[in-house]
Amino acid sequence: MKQTFNISPVRLSLIATSLSAALLLSACADFSGIKEQATEIKVSLSGQTESVRWPDASWSEELGGSQLSQLIQNALKDNPGIQLAATRITNARALQDQFAADRQISLTGNAESTYQRFTKNGMVPPPLAGSSESNNQATVNLSYELDFWGKHQAQSRVGLSTEQAAKAETESAKLLLSNAIARQWVQLQKQAGQLTLTEQQLKLRKEWDSLIQQRLKAGLDNRSELQQNLVSVANLQSEVLNWREAIAQTKLQLALLAGQTPEYANSIATPVTSRTVDFHLPSELPLDLISRKPEIIAAKWRIEAMRGEVELAKNRFYRNINLVGFAGLSSLGLDKLLKSDSTIMGVGPAIHLPLFEGGRLRAQLAGKVADTDSAVLQYNQTVLNALKDAAEQLQTLQSTSLQIVQQEQAQQAAQQVLTLNRQRFEIGTSNRLPVISAELALISQQKNMAELSARQLDARVNLIKALGGSYPATRQ
Repeated sequence: MKQTFNISPVRLSLIATSLSAALLLSACADFSGIKEQATEIKVSLSGQTESVRWPDASWSEELGGSQLSQLIQNALKDNPGIQLAATRITNARALQDQFAADRQISLTGNAESTYQRFTKNGMVPPPLAGSSESNNQATVNLSYELDFWGKHQAQSRVGLSTEQAAKAETESAKLLLSNAIARQWVQLQKQAGQLTLTEQQLKLRKEWDSLIQQRLKAGLDNRSELQQNLVSVANLQSEVLNWREAIAQTKLQLALLAGQTPEYANSIATPVTSRTVDFHLPSELPLDLISRKPEIIAAKWRIEAMRGEVELAKNRFYRNINLVGFAGLSSLGLDKLLKSDSTIMGVGPAIHLPLFEGGRLRAQLAGKVADTDSAVLQYNQTVLNALKDAAEQLQTLQSTSLQIVQQEQAQQAAQQVLTLNRQRFEIGTSNRLPVISAELALISQQKNMAELSARQLDARVNLIKALGGSYPATRQ
């Protein structure tokens, strides 16, 4: 016998009435008094567009050549912290996939078979009462949520914002790592230069000692000058050891930042030259100058994600309506399960009415709004910190630029003294000692210049980080 399944007009009327009642009852949602209190600092954020270009490590080529650039590239690939940050992007995408699945029709299958004895003293009528039989059912179940209140749109907002925030945070981690490596490289470059200059000083001091020994034997000098020079030699020998130790420690730190074992430090070559950079510094620091900083963009996306959470919390005030249906087979006894008379099916709305949850829902919404205010305040603090950091580094660069001008004058004066002493020595009006003294003085000025140059480069690296990327500069 062929069996058909029809929905009667009465049934359709009941479904329509239920849906209409749910829509009308939704008007009781009340959000009064629950709203954001914090206000964002207005910054033009280029990171919210698809055309955003993240800061890359190209500036490292200018500062340290191909070796520094390659070191940073390797670190970005192998550093565990960067790899950990990248997993957040995967998690955010998984969240989006989960939300996308919620928007689709859910289709599941169930099957069960239970062999049981039916009681004689219950509601089961004869001939089942007191007998044992298998109870079997196999169904396909369908469920689809009707989104009247924008829940799916709010979920998309949360998912997209979370993913974008994770991407920005990953780029921020890369920028911080690149900054740390570049700063260590600047220190390594300075230490290598100072070691070379100190070794030159030590060589001159030993030559000075040899000349004093000769003058002492000739009765032209006393032992006081010899002892004083020995103290200087001992101090310079200790300084050489300190610089070598500092170089080894800096290389070790670079290896760890690169995500490598300590043995990797032995493969890091010591910089031998310093690059001179003509700085074109911004005259002021408007807010939009730091808008591309990944840390700020991440904080902005976190606000958007929290606002999506607020929309989801509001959505819980409304009535949830699902269309559910099932079709399958049900029978007592396996021999009857596949017969047409065992067919079962049904369809209808499933409505959730939060009639007595208003207090709980308002509390949940208030919590999400408070979280949004917190995200806004964290964003504002991030912007202010970035401005403060950039201003401090800009001030350091301007100050060191003036100090370098003064130091250049002192170094030129020391060079002139050395030139005059060499001329006097060459024409025989003076001995070698004044020349060595002038050479030592010039090296001292060169060491001061090396410290200032390293400080200038370190401040520039920090300003690059503070601004979220490089700014124009030309190499001399």
